[in-house]
Amino acid sequence: MYEADRLGRQVVDLVTAKRAFNEALNRFIRQLHLYGGLFIGPFLLVFAISTIRLNHGWQRPPDKTTTTMALPIPADWPWAHVTALCQRAAVFGVW
Repeated sequence: MYEADRLGRQVVDLVTAKRAFNEALNRFIRQLHLYGGLFIGPFLLVFAISTIRLNHGWQRPPDKTTTTMALPIPADWPWAHVTALCQRAAVFGVW
């Protein structure tokens, strides 16, 4: 009877130790998640604001004095075919 009682106590001690380890690990992971989120939060906020700003084009309208004019490109210019393709595709910009 004494041997069975000792074995039962060892099992209870093992379960208690495992539970204590799991609780400590859970607490560590929760704190890591909390402080990691607090650290990375401001960076995400700045990124989100700059992304909205860049993607939605909150720019003031151009001045009335802005003019657009075509630049003559010589036919022997090596990038003339690229320019023609861009113009055909209605892609305009500074290049």
